Amino acid sequence: MDFNYALILLAATTASPNCSYDVAQLLDLPFEQFDQDMNGGWRSLKIKGCSEAAAEALSRYRNNHVPLTDSQRSVLLWHEGQIFAFMGRYERAMPLLLAGIPVDDTTGFMDYALGTVAFLRRDKRALRTARSNLAALPKPSNWDDSITTTVNGRSVVIFAPWPPNLNVLDGLSKCFNRTYSQAYFCRPLKIKAAEKSAR
Repeated sequence: MDFNYALILLAATTASPNCSYDVAQLLDLPFEQFDQDMNGGWRSLKIKGCSEAAAEALSRYRNNHVPLTDSQRSVLLWHEGQIFAFMGRYERAMPLLLAGIPVDDTTGFMDYALGTVAFLRRDKRALRTARSNLAALPKPSNWDDSITTTVNGRSVVIFAPWPPNLNVLDGLSKCFNRTYSQAYFCRPLKIKAAEKSAR
């Protein structure tokens, strides 16, 4: 068999993921289940390799689910923008990421967002400025450097040193010449399993 024909046949017979989903069921989910469940909501589509469908679900939820707080709407916009950034569609991602900046931001998220967009625009100077502004943000007296939460039924500790997301901007700077999907992970993950599983 001709080698090129074999490659074409292989590509044609490779199963694509089933990206269909129950729109009504997804839109009916509470915000926490739709956005914060690491294996459910829109992430269940992303895990299957259905990034377009996941972005569509986020947009539909944001525009049709009520009620949503301004903070929740900002989170949905940010995650939708991130999906497009991971796909390499930077022009589509940037306005969504900027729109996802919370109006009541007190944790430097604006600098994080500006740094992220600077990376997508290939503007190293703006990225450096955003990183410096974020690093200079005074730490609140009530800030806890670790958070215990539940992921996949297990209790995990997420280390969140002040300021949040500084390590992400450091990773984007370190891997500036890579794609966002690569540079986003140029940093150590600050998660470890707690001693006991969550009940």
